[in-house]
Amino acid sequence: MFNKLHEFLDDLSTRNIFNDEKLVELAEEAKAAINGISPYGLNYNEGMRTRIKASMDALKVSIDEAIEDLPRRKIRLAAAVA
Repeated sequence: MFNKLHEFLDDLSTRNIFNDEKLVELAEEAKAAINGISPYGLNYNEGMRTRIKASMDALKVSIDEAIEDLPRRKIRLAAAVA
């Protein structure tokens, strides 16, 4: 699970087609939250679980704030002329 999450966050820069700096910042925050976390430690270390929960809660707040700040856009598709 963590390997897939690390891969996703590492590849996010190639998927960031709008060069969104906030997205890069959020990805770095997510990487910092899961850095050094192992499935074993997550299962058996209460301190690690508490730390990652706090980090993920803070990340969720950051994401929620970023979503509220997004501009609203209307996309209109041109009608195809046959």
